[in-house]
Amino acid sequence: MLRLVRYKSTRLPPKSLIIKQNSRLNKKNTENSKVVISSLRDVISLFQANSQTQEDDDLETLNHEMYLLQQIESGEVERLLKSKFQIDESKQLLSTGALIKNYPQLNKDELELIKKVNDLENIKPWSQIPQFVKQAQFYLSYGSYGPRLDLPFKANEKPLDFTYVNRARKQFGQEPYKRLKKDQLVNIYEVTPTRQRYFNDKTVDPVSRFFIWTAIAVSAAVGWKEYKLREDGESLVTVVDKD
Repeated sequence: MLRLVRYKSTRLPPKSLIIKQNSRLNKKNTENSKVVISSLRDVISLFQANSQTQEDDDLETLNHEMYLLQQIESGEVERLLKSKFQIDESKQLLSTGALIKNYPQLNKDELELIKKVNDLENIKPWSQIPQFVKQAQFYLSYGSYGPRLDLPFKANEKPLDFTYVNRARKQFGQEPYKRLKKDQLVNIYEVTPTRQRYFNDKTVDPVSRFFIWTAIAVSAAVGWKEYKLREDGESLVTVVDKD
């Protein structure tokens, strides 16, 4: 009589069996991962028929970096500093008034050029960075209003935490302070329209949200399946008894 008994093993399986099982599971993981990645790429390609490959993007980025370096080598930065920011070559300082006035008028290429110079100078020790570069770095980061905590800087707008709409009037002598009306009160923690636009830009668009949730669901399903296969392979053994 032949009887099959399935139970949780209390004996350690042979080392050769463990090696074979580990090899099989790892091979399965790799194959499943490749299938998932290939499937996601196929889904994305349906929505982006004419999209560039990663190699094309890398080549385009490299060419743009080379173009910026050529502009710097040709003296374009010096011309920009003199014409836009009125640099004092003897003191190596930018005109603050010209910086505040002309910075919002910089086009995209000029702004990228200034940022590239700052990135290159950042490699040097702080004591060796020219003063005009430090000025530009500070203004690029904080603007005319100084450092703001976790808030972006835009040259044409006040910082998002400037919520006060009525300028305070100085009081002298015994003149009492005037209590503000309800429509003049501002809650500094309120999500103002300016702040709301900033938060709206941080949200994920519906198409990206769909791909994110799809990737999470597929990854969870594959992970759960592999976990069950590994659990069954490690804990369950088939034993053949002959009576």
